[in-house]
Amino acid sequence: MKEYKTVYKLSMENPHRHYLKVEVSFNKLPADKEFIDVKIPVWTPGSYMVREYAQHVHEFTANDFSDQNLNFEKINKNTWRIFKGLEESVQVSYLVYSFDLTVRTNFLNSSYAFVTPSATFVYLEEFKNEKALLKVELPEGWEKVSTGLKRIEGRTNTFQIENYDILVDSPLLCGNYQTFDFEVDGKNHEIAVQGIFKNDKNTFVSDIKKIVETEFELFGELPYKDYTFICIFSPGKYGGLEHLNSMAVVFDPFELVDEKRYKDWLALIAHEFFHLWNVKRIRPIELGPFDYDQEIYTKLLWVAEGITSYYDDFLVLKTGFYTTEEYLEVVSKNIKRLQTNYGRNICTLEESSFDAWIKFYRQNENSSNTICSYYNKGALLIMCLDLAIRNYSKNEKSFDDVLLRFNKFYKEEKRGFTKEEFKEMVKEVVGSDFPEILVNYLETTEEIDYEKYLGYAGVEFVKDEALPRNLGLDFSEKEGTLTVNRIYQGTPSWDSDINVNDEIIAIDGIRVNKTLLEKFLTKSESGQKFKFLIARDLEIREVELEATSLREENYKLVKKEDVSELAEQIFQKWIG
Repeated sequence: MKEYKTVYKLSMENPHRHYLKVEVSFNKLPADKEFIDVKIPVWTPGSYMVREYAQHVHEFTANDFSDQNLNFEKINKNTWRIFKGLEESVQVSYLVYSFDLTVRTNFLNSSYAFVTPSATFVYLEEFKNEKALLKVELPEGWEKVSTGLKRIEGRTNTFQIENYDILVDSPLLCGNYQTFDFEVDGKNHEIAVQGIFKNDKNTFVSDIKKIVETEFELFGELPYKDYTFICIFSPGKYGGLEHLNSMAVVFDPFELVDEKRYKDWLALIAHEFFHLWNVKRIRPIELGPFDYDQEIYTKLLWVAEGITSYYDDFLVLKTGFYTTEEYLEVVSKNIKRLQTNYGRNICTLEESSFDAWIKFYRQNENSSNTICSYYNKGALLIMCLDLAIRNYSKNEKSFDDVLLRFNKFYKEEKRGFTKEEFKEMVKEVVGSDFPEILVNYLETTEEIDYEKYLGYAGVEFVKDEALPRNLGLDFSEKEGTLTVNRIYQGTPSWDSDINVNDEIIAIDGIRVNKTLLEKFLTKSESGQKFKFLIARDLEIREVELEATSLREENYKLVKKEDVSELAEQIFQKWIG
């Protein structure tokens, strides 16, 4: 196997100890270089946070092919310098502790393994663009490996890797899980299902197939030879990560049997599959090729995730899983999520994108007061842009046409686009004097004019302020103790001396539990004063709050009866 410059062997002996073992052979090394620098990434594409994968690497060793130890030293947090002398081949071995079940980390137990390549496999910078080989050795009794990597015929669980970027983009599931297959456009799709699974299998497969077919109809192509859905069901888990010809998703199996949550699950599948085009191919220019040593900054993450977040629910509607009324309810909840987030007044979409590394992926109790989600606001902005395009073009075009133009750009240029190219392509599709929306809502915190854009489709934007607003704090109860978790800016609690982590003991001399506290908060009237007895750092103190006239804002989207002919046509073509 020395025809490959890099050969990986992955094994998992004694999986109950949660250690993956990685052995790597680097071959055909330059004879005139006395050392090589072996690296492991600090992050994984699609999840914009430095995760310091090197922290889980243990028992690192390096040898020549005579099995003699080679000297090495760690020169920074994720790089080992191996002094090879005149050796043309070097073998590296190490363990990776793997007991964190997310779509961006490793997990191994006696039942199965989920392997995130960026958290697992080291590389040489000079070999990144070379072909490599991966051999997976399973524990006794395990039978399956599911991944987007290309299998080598005649070799058990052996895969050819086009380059290191492809390896990073190809997670692996190993074990004895269930698998299902279906075809679309003559291409095979494997669904690998690990964990408790109580749903009807035929419906489950059919629903995923419908999503693939709907997105195939939108783009007119499936840009892969085969596709793998890695689905892990585990209580309390939720998340997804897109890859070039696969996805990894985790979800709570007990929520999967609830009809509403099942539709949320389908939206997650639609979201990650849509990334097949938007992000993995159509993308801001900064998002590939990647530097795995450090953050990659872009102001266009809202394009990557905002477009996808708009289309995930939209495609669930188009596939027939949402009714029109259910979809409007989903949109209204997304609007409420943004409008009740004070951070929208402080953080622009571009700032949210750029600072994702230090803010969005590292949220704390004050984050809702300082940031906005480029997923949430980005999706609402694309919805408004879609409706504006439909209105501007007299219902002849939509954002679908913009997507197809983006896809054409990628296939022609084989790269991502700049911010200016993004704007120019939008203008090319819908007109040179359009759209001001990309200026108004990207670089400023100006409030989105929902009434205007939804009105293009004859949808009324109803703002209901009938419900009293609480005093602006979130709390939790554990073993009878009420603890403040979050305080919202612009509320009475923000102006008081109540702090996060304070224990609430009583209000107005009455000992409170969770139920009583909720009644106090929701039934307050403007001008009413409350005396909170709290404990902070073991000290008892009293804090006064005065309720204001602030009210909870609820939003409802309603189809108007008396609308223009164009608005009716737009509604019917959009979601009718």
